[in-house]
Amino acid sequence: MKRIIIVVLCLLSITTTYSQDSVTIKVPDTSKITAKLIYDDAKAGIQGLAQALKAPAEHVYYILVRQQIVKSIVNTIIFLIICSLTIFFGVRFWVNQRRTITKDDEWHGDSWDDHATIILSGMFFLVGLIACMVLIGEGAQETITGFVNPEYGAIKDIFDFVKGK
Repeated sequence: MKRIIIVVLCLLSITTTYSQDSVTIKVPDTSKITAKLIYDDAKAGIQGLAQALKAPAEHVYYILVRQQIVKSIVNTIIFLIICSLTIFFGVRFWVNQRRTITKDDEWHGDSWDDHATIILSGMFFLVGLIACMVLIGEGAQETITGFVNPEYGAIKDIFDFVKGK
């Protein structure tokens, strides 16, 4: 008896669900309005920047696009320098640690210079690792954008200028 009641309730719920009228809501298309506002803001920002610099707007935009590429190159060079220093101090830490361990297993028999080099190399290695992680987190998007699509970065800088950041 329970099965029959459950089947009847399921059939009733299915038929009532499909028999309801569908209501269509017309949503206005605001993408054209938003795109026009963004274009007007960008155009006003470029013109304002061009007037402040007393240069043509096309020249200002060209310079901003080139600046995005320069920023990306500088970020890449800084990242490579910090990573190479991190690898250098990591290798130095590992080599000095191995040399100290193979020289003598007791700490008191070694010279303090070996242990100071190990400690300082290890500290520089850890600081370098943290700096690499911070650089990846902070500058990766700006660097990739500058290489792949510098126009987007230029427009983003214009919006930041218009907003007053």
